[in-house]
Amino acid sequence: MMDTIFALASASGPAGVAVVRISGAKALYSLTVLTDLKMPLTPRHAYFKNLVFEKQIIDQVVILYFKAPYSFTGEDCVEFHIHGSPAILKYLYTILGSFENYRLAEPGEFTKRAFHNNKIDLIEAEAIHDLIFSETEYQR
Repeated sequence: MMDTIFALASASGPAGVAVVRISGAKALYSLTVLTDLKMPLTPRHAYFKNLVFEKQIIDQVVILYFKAPYSFTGEDCVEFHIHGSPAILKYLYTILGSFENYRLAEPGEFTKRAFHNNKIDLIEAEAIHDLIFSETEYQR
């Protein structure tokens, strides 16, 4: 079984908003544990909820759900749009990492899964890398 992966999908460092992306067969599990959302969810609909773990509010978040195969990776995906506090991110990573078959994604792993699931081709995968690291208008 492939692990469910998670990682910061936005820039690192303190920010008003940070996006944590979760992708894999058990992505929805995080919602059942950390929110009071009821299934089924409407894909691509934003939900504003408290993120709660062991009866403690972690943060107020916006949640997006992307149903497989209609996500970037081709797998079920969940995004938590949280406040970009290093303390909140660290705590959320600790919680997610404690879930069975959840782990921190390797660099580029979301794109790698999109490639393996035929959502993008190799040229598109390389173009994503080039775009992320572009510094000039010409490079973009």
